[in-house]
Amino acid sequence: MHGDNVKTLCASAFVEKVNELFDEAEERAKPELARGKTNVVAPVTGDIYDSWYSERCEEAKRKACAALAARARFKKDHPTWPELPVSEDELRQLQRGLSQRGWWRTEAAPQIIFLMFALSLRYHLWPAEHPGFRDFARSVLADERTKHTIRNNDELKKEFPPAPIVELFRATDSPSSLDFLHWFSPKRVTGEKKARQAFARARAAGASIEEAQNAFFRILHAELPQ
Repeated sequence: MHGDNVKTLCASAFVEKVNELFDEAEERAKPELARGKTNVVAPVTGDIYDSWYSERCEEAKRKACAALAARARFKKDHPTWPELPVSEDELRQLQRGLSQRGWWRTEAAPQIIFLMFALSLRYHLWPAEHPGFRDFARSVLADERTKHTIRNNDELKKEFPPAPIVELFRATDSPSSLDFLHWFSPKRVTGEKKARQAFARARAAGASIEEAQNAFFRILHAELPQ
């Protein structure tokens, strides 16, 4: 399914459903809202948004719609795989299960790449232009930073022949025993360029390495999805 079709799918198939889910969420939150506590858990994504501000609510709805579109796209393209996790709770449960069963096991490789893909989508807020699972998995299997227990999984290599199709970067929030990879989006490329420039400017002005690093991460975080 191409990017434009995903956007159409989101607009036509999910907007009404998302509005209903948000109405239900705010109805359940009425006792708290009456006490002035305006934070509500967003349906689908599990994010917290301030219902007092209409723009925050609309932003949360757009994220939910994009997440549902990404899930539908994944189901269409890979019907034999599990449903794509999009909320923090769903992703945490998958991580917990893999941790309990052992990240290092070769047979865990398919679920690890599945988790990487889901985390990459969430990191970028489920954009239509995010690479599909097949290209993403092939690129992960071709990347030297990927654990050998994953790269040597014959089942995965048969389904996703290794090839460096999309650029990836190492996620800093990965479990300590793994190098989780995310899509290196054009926005990430631009953000890192600006962040490196901020680092260089800080050092040229006499800042310490630590101060320059702080400037780097401030710019990077400001440029990337939150």
